[in-house]
This record gives sequence, structure tokens and C-alpha cells, in this order.
Amino acid sequence: MSMQKLHFSTRINAPKEKVWDTMLNDDTYRKWTSPFTEGSYYQGSWEKGSKILFLDPAGQGMVSKIVENKPYEFISIEHQGFVRDGKEDVESEEARSLAGAHEDYTFKETGSVTEVLVDLDTNDEYSGMFEDMWPKALLKLKQLSESYKRNMGKISLNAYLLFDGNCREAMKFYQNIFGGKFEAQTYGEVDNSCPAAMKDNIMHSSLMGGEADLMASDNPNHESLGTGKISLALSGNDEEKLSKMFNDLSAGGQVVIPLEKQIWGDIFGVVNDKFDISWMINIGAAKT
Repeated sequence: MSMQKLHFSTRINAPKEKVWDTMLNDDTYRKWTSPFTEGSYYQGSWEKGSKILFLDPAGQGMVSKIVENKPYEFISIEHQGFVRDGKEDVESEEARSLAGAHEDYTFKETGSVTEVLVDLDTNDEYSGMFEDMWPKALLKLKQLSESYKRNMGKISLNAYLLFDGNCREAMKFYQNIFGGKFEAQTYGEVDNSCPAAMKDNIMHSSLMGGEADLMASDNPNHESLGTGKISLALSGNDEEKLSKMFNDLSAGGQVVIPLEKQIWGDIFGVVNDKFDISWMINIGAAKT
């Protein structure tokens, strides 16, 4: 099966470091690659010599290797086979026909503009698809990379929750409700000399990319850090989604104000979840 070389490029008003990170970081990779397949992701490392799998939500995709990585300048991927039904295939005739096919990304910065060059080997079967989808993907990459300018100088306010040894359980509970990616680091991972009872406690965790962004840890002092009463507020106009969140948060907790229409016209309710975190849910009328 004969190969041909395709070339694509875009100019992005952002530093090459920002463009590089946007292209390769897990959360933004999933976004800019959505024109190929919604929900695309990778498993593995971008480090030179590492194996990496490029997959769709069904777990189908490609087996590849990073053959070169010059940070913020150049990365070269060598495709070696396919992933089908959870199994890697690098031996079949179809897989061997792919062997040696490269996909290269080059980053060139001039002033405040970064040019991204994409060079890839493909066959006639896929060339039409790539010629249609790569420009769309690069446009998404450009939009994501340039968005940092709109957020420069903007101060963000995030909820930070403190728990008494059950932080992981609580964040997994919220992940089931809001979705998103959960990441955590324990006290033991940071400090081997910490008391044995604290080693598995969470020093810092985050839940990002779902319906709500949260950060949390296990409070090492087992004492409240403040005396103010705070509620986390969820608002929107998707009644079905927000009602489900209210009901899910109520599991094992206590409904303080039932979720129902209020005098100001919105649907509103308050619930304390099983971790004693207070949530206010407000559902406005859908905009027409």
C-alpha cells in the first residue's frame, strides 16, 4: 500500500510553549482532536522512546512510538500498528503496511506568533479524511492556544474543601455526579517522614473538566480553618441535569430546602450532602 506525505500548518498568536502544552496536555488534546473523533484521547507518554496509544472512546486506535521529542520545537511519532477490541496488532499484514509511517509536529516562533507544521504519512484510503479534518483540528488548537490571552489577569475563585480523612471518598462521590478528571497526591508521596496515620491522606486533590471544578484535601489539623458558613452554588437552566445533581447530592445527606419553584420564579433548593457540604441549586428559565 503506497504512502503519500500530507502537509498542514497554522499560525497561532501565542508563545510556542503555550501551543506545545495545548497540543500535548491530556485535557486540551481531547478538545483539539475532537474533529477526528469526539472523545479521542491517548495513553502513554510523549517522552522520546515511549510507546503511546491513540484511541477513540471505544478503545480502538493506533499503536505508536515517540521517536523524537525536542521540547517546544519538534516531536515525531512513528505509527506501528492498530488497537482493536483491546488488543494491539503490530504483526498483521495491514499493521506491517503502516510500519514506518510518521506524524511530525514542528513549532516555529517568530515574535509573538507560533507556526505549527504537521507532516504525516498516509495512504489513499485516509488522505481525503485527513485533508478535511486536520484543518478543523488545527483551528481548534489555535482557538484553545489563543484563549489564554483572554484570561490573562483574570483572578479565579475556586471552592477548596477540607475533609477529616475521607477526602478521596468525597471527591469520588462528586466525580460520579459532576464528571471530570480526579487527581490526588497523598502526604506520604510528598513527605516520607510524615506520621504513618497520615501517609494515605490527601494533601491536595482536584476534580476538573466536568460540570463543576473542585479542589480538596484532608485537613492535617482536624480543625476548622474558619467560622463562616459557606454553601456551594450550582446554577443553570437545564432542569433535568440540575435536578439529578440535587437528588444525587441528597443521597445519604439532608434536604434543607426542597427543590421547587420559588417566589422569584426560579426553581431552588438546598441540600447538605453526606460529607456535610452545603449545596444551593438554582434552576432558571431556559432562554429562548
